[in-house]
Amino acid sequence: MKRYTSLMLTAMLAGPSAFASLNLDFRTDLRSQTYNTDAATDNTNYFNVKTGRLDYQGKMSEDMNFRVRAAFNKNATATNNENVQTAVEYAYVTNKMTDALALTVGRYNSDVGGFEGMTSGADLYMTSAGYLGLASSNLATVAYSSTTSATNIASSSKYLYITGARLAYKFMDTHEVALQIANPIVTSATTRLTTGLVVKGSCMDKSLNYVVNYLSAGAATAAPGKDENVNLIGAGVTYLFANNLIGTDMLMNQYKRNPTATTSATEKSTTNNVTYAYKGLETITPMLKYSQTVESPDSATSANKTTTTGMSAVAEYQPKKDQMVRYHVAYSQLSDKTDSVSATPSQTEILVGMRFNGDFLK
Repeated sequence: MKRYTSLMLTAMLAGPSAFASLNLDFRTDLRSQTYNTDAATDNTNYFNVKTGRLDYQGKMSEDMNFRVRAAFNKNATATNNENVQTAVEYAYVTNKMTDALALTVGRYNSDVGGFEGMTSGADLYMTSAGYLGLASSNLATVAYSSTTSATNIASSSKYLYITGARLAYKFMDTHEVALQIANPIVTSATTRLTTGLVVKGSCMDKSLNYVVNYLSAGAATAAPGKDENVNLIGAGVTYLFANNLIGTDMLMNQYKRNPTATTSATEKSTTNNVTYAYKGLETITPMLKYSQTVESPDSATSANKTTTTGMSAVAEYQPKKDQMVRYHVAYSQLSDKTDSVSATPSQTEILVGMRFNGDFLK
């Protein structure tokens, strides 16, 4: 974190040409989680710093901009494959080569996971198992105890931040196609580069938005001598009409592994999300979400199919439209069902919290 702070202060002192904004995004929640008997997990209540970020971004010239963002609720000592602290989420420069073509180099967002992945973590409450993996619920120890689960290894969030190069072409003003190539996700035995394609845009005066992504990467758990990989496909659509915002995502994640030197297995995880928000009230935004993730193990294994289902209701309250503070309350339920297993563990969570999001330098 010291290295990040020094870099940020140096950039700020470089002069007015480098100045843009220094943003603090902070969200904290009080969470109450209860479990049924099948979950075999103690009920718990705790405060949680959901999001804590310092975000410095700006322009060096008309065709060159930069962004550096560090999360102080993440590990600041561990490093990724580039020897960059895992707390550093963004560290990139974008060169606008032409009006339509832009090259980004550094550490950036891969746009995996549909609109769930493109939504700020400060605006997420219940996340799907396909996106967040085992961290999406304490039920994970029951439902996905196997480390070979695609929901574990190929969860979209593991591949959200990558370091490499991205070439984006913008067409028809509101549409973009981007090719990207990046380093392996972690320092493991894999040497497979991460490659991806993203197509996104909007139409109908930006009331209809879409994103389609594909990403292929070496698996984060690859053992020496094994070329194990993941393939992530995501598609999402949102549509705003008469203050009603509806959205849907489909995530199809695949984990190809080598149990032995002569055998292979393919584990699959499919997620469907449906979201709704009403935007017609001045200070309150009510939201609903339904999510289902189906884990389909390789037919050659003895594992059973597992389905995780989640539902949530959220109300956000912002006293004034341009105010930096927002309050929220959320209720969610998650349950797991594994074929041929009678137990159906479930979790109920109620959280209340606050988000602060503002520019220091305004």
